[in-house]
Amino acid sequence: MSQVVKLEAYQERALMLSLEHRRLNLYLDKGLGKTVVMLSALVARSVLERIGKVLIIMPKYLVDQDTWLNEMRKWEHTKHLTVSKIIGDADKRRAAIEAEADVYFVSYTMLVWLCDNYATYWPFDYVIADESSYLRNHSTNRFKAFKRVHEQVRYYYNLTGSPSPNGIKNLWAPNYMIDQGARLGRNITAFTRRWFVKDYTGFNNLPRPGAQEEILEAIKDVTISMSKEDYLNMEPMHYVEIPVNLLPGEMKEYKELEKKAVLNLKGDIITGVNAVAVTTKLRQFTGGCVYVCDETGNRSNKRVITSAEKLNALVSLIEELDSCVIVAYTYVHERERIMKVLPQAVNLKDVKDVETQWNCGKIPILLIQSGSGSHGLNLQVGGNKVIWFSPTWNYEDEDQLNSRLHRKGQTKPVMVYRLVCPGTIDRIIYTRLVSKGTTEELVMEYFKGLKSKYLGLNR
Repeated sequence: MSQVVKLEAYQERALMLSLEHRRLNLYLDKGLGKTVVMLSALVARSVLERIGKVLIIMPKYLVDQDTWLNEMRKWEHTKHLTVSKIIGDADKRRAAIEAEADVYFVSYTMLVWLCDNYATYWPFDYVIADESSYLRNHSTNRFKAFKRVHEQVRYYYNLTGSPSPNGIKNLWAPNYMIDQGARLGRNITAFTRRWFVKDYTGFNNLPRPGAQEEILEAIKDVTISMSKEDYLNMEPMHYVEIPVNLLPGEMKEYKELEKKAVLNLKGDIITGVNAVAVTTKLRQFTGGCVYVCDETGNRSNKRVITSAEKLNALVSLIEELDSCVIVAYTYVHERERIMKVLPQAVNLKDVKDVETQWNCGKIPILLIQSGSGSHGLNLQVGGNKVIWFSPTWNYEDEDQLNSRLHRKGQTKPVMVYRLVCPGTIDRIIYTRLVSKGTTEELVMEYFKGLKSKYLGLNR
């Protein structure tokens, strides 16, 4: 049953700014109600003037889960909006675009196809890029394709709670869609030259002193930024570390693998590419299972169990908590092993209407792979506990997933439990995650320490 919306004062402010600007960054923190703000702005705009077709670009799972559609049906003033989803094969996509509707949904995975096939005559007058951090990489085909058509868009809005999840260099590409580079540079080279310098390796760009302040000042007239700490009366998230000690024999194997990983790095200079690849096996090891290589050196589907300690700790913790929990995992073998010992667990990708099922208490254990399926979900009613079975180097992935519970409507303190194997890469990841550096930067820093430890090298 639909409800009459009552926007908070900060939401009213965001709504008014959306009506005052034809292109705007809405950096509203997770849980502040970005979706209802943009739907309200869309309805208000359509009353004020005639607008053409409206396109909302979003992660694929938000299309599959009908997240925006469910939000529309929730409110009295938006329940009338009709929707066409651009999905399926090419013929079905074209039919969806030609269908009469108020709003059209497309996933970022379909964006290249859409731009390539409708570059000459772009049919959408009003575009919302939900989770616009998906456009942060200027080198992707997704960004390049949308760049070719964005000037045909009359109204454009970047919508995200994580505008620069891995550093300020993420700000250039989405902001190019706002002003074609007028504020931050016509191209990424100009942006980089103005605000960054090379590090000692020559491979990585570091911000100049004061760069962040200057960049934020440059875009402030086309940006509204709000933090939930400033607008929601909520307790901060509580983080609890659960030490999981590997058995002596397992730790010995881990240290041998760690040393071998360092020796396998080519040359004295550590780059982000080779370092990230090498850490994968270490992370798999602490999770309890690693993929092994075939005789050619390529990864096979064969797996070797390395430890059951984390799995045992997870089972014990869930029994102790005795409530609905989200478990974050990284690798497929982790999910499979978890589901084997916890048959009541449900994988996010296997649930059609996950918000309803979770919030009604019908899912006791919800498994979510880090980095693939957490943006935009409203899960605050169904529980308040997240367990990280394995860590992620990416700050945004952890913050986004935790914020599915820590958002407006949550009535309990949100508890985040981290299973950590002391003396391993787990501890390094969680220690350095708060710096919000890029994955490559964090991993490279880690390996510099290892090379010094094992080889006496400082590079």
